[in-house]
Amino acid sequence: MPTINLAKIDLNASTQTRVATDAQVISDYSLTLEMADQAGQPWPFPAVTVFEDSNGDYYIGDGFHRLSAAVAIDYDKAVPAEIRAGGVKDAFRHALGANADHGKRRTAADVRRQISMACLEWPMYSDRTIAEIVKTSQKNVSNNRPAETKNLPRLGQDGKEYNLTPLNQPTTASPKESSAVAESTRAALTVELDNCPTAGEVYPWVDPIPTYRSLIENSGIKKISEINADGELVEHAQLDLIREWCKMLVDGEPRWPGFRPKPISMEHAIREREKYKREQRQKSETKKLHQLREEIGNSYDKSIPFAHTLIKQTAKSIPRDSIEFTAASLGVSLDTYYARISAGTLPPVELLILLISTEVLEYGFDWVKENCL
Repeated sequence: MPTINLAKIDLNASTQTRVATDAQVISDYSLTLEMADQAGQPWPFPAVTVFEDSNGDYYIGDGFHRLSAAVAIDYDKAVPAEIRAGGVKDAFRHALGANADHGKRRTAADVRRQISMACLEWPMYSDRTIAEIVKTSQKNVSNNRPAETKNLPRLGQDGKEYNLTPLNQPTTASPKESSAVAESTRAALTVELDNCPTAGEVYPWVDPIPTYRSLIENSGIKKISEINADGELVEHAQLDLIREWCKMLVDGEPRWPGFRPKPISMEHAIREREKYKREQRQKSETKKLHQLREEIGNSYDKSIPFAHTLIKQTAKSIPRDSIEFTAASLGVSLDTYYARISAGTLPPVELLILLISTEVLEYGFDWVKENCL
C-alpha cells in the first residue's frame, strides 16, 4: 500500500462536503491513533483516498476525520493512501459520495448539502446522474435540488441537452453562474450559531466557551437559515468569516483571541484545560498563603523557640506537593526550604503555613480561613 506524508496533502482545499466534521469522532480517532503510535503499532485505520494532480499536489477525497485526527496529534509518520490521478474537482466529486457505506455515516443534513453542492457544481446533470455521484436516491435529489438549477437545461445520458424550462418562464441562473455559486458554497464550512466551538478549537483559558452567535454579534456576517433533521429552524454562518471577524483588531487587541491556530484532539484539550485550571488556582492560593504568612508573622513573636525535632517530624508527615506549595508561597527554592527544615530553623509562622498547606491545596484558602483559622 502506498503511503503519503501529511505535509504533502492540501488540507485546506475545499473538498469537504459534510455540514461539518464531527469533533467527537476526530477526538476518538486521535486517541486511537496516539495509543497505536505510542505502542509502536502501524496506522490503525483504513487507507485514505487522495487525488494527485499534474503539479504533484494532493487533495483529500476520503478520510477527512482520519487525517484531522493525525493533524491533531502532530502525527509524523506516512499515512497509507490510495492515490488516484486527478485534481481538486476529482477529489471533490469523490468526496460527495464518500462515507455512504463506511466510516462516519452521513447525516440527512450532510446528504442534502452534498446534493446541493453537486447540483450547483454540475447544474446540467440529471437527477439520476447527481444521485449516482452522491450515492443517494433519485427522488432525494429531485426533492432537494436547489431552486436555481431546477429549470436549467439538462444533459441526458445520450449527451444531448434537454430544455426543462416551461414555456415563457426564464431560467433562474446560467450554468456559469451556478458554477460560481458552487465554488463559494463548497469553500464555506458553516457552523450552527447556537452551538459553541469545541474545547479543542479554543485555548484552555477560555471558560466558559461562548456560542458562535455571541461572537459575531453586530458583525453583519450573513446568516443562513435551514431546517435541520429534527424539523427545527436553525441558523448557520461561515466559520472562516467568524474567525476573521474575531481576529480583527479593536484598540490594538483582537475582538476575541480565543481561537487556536488549529484544532487539537478533545482529550488533549480537556487535559490541557484541567492543567491550566490547576496552575491558575495554585497561583491564586500561593498569593493568599504568602499574604497570610505576612499577617500572622506581624502578630507572632518570631523568637519563640520551636524544638528542632518537632519541626523535622512535622515536615515528615506533610506531602511533598504541600512542601513545594509552601516553598513557592515563600519565594524560595525547594532545595533551600528542605535545608531549612533539616536544620530546624523554621520560624513559627512558617511551620503554621506548612501545616495548613495541604488543606489549602485540597479545599482552597477561603475554606481554610473560614473553618480552620
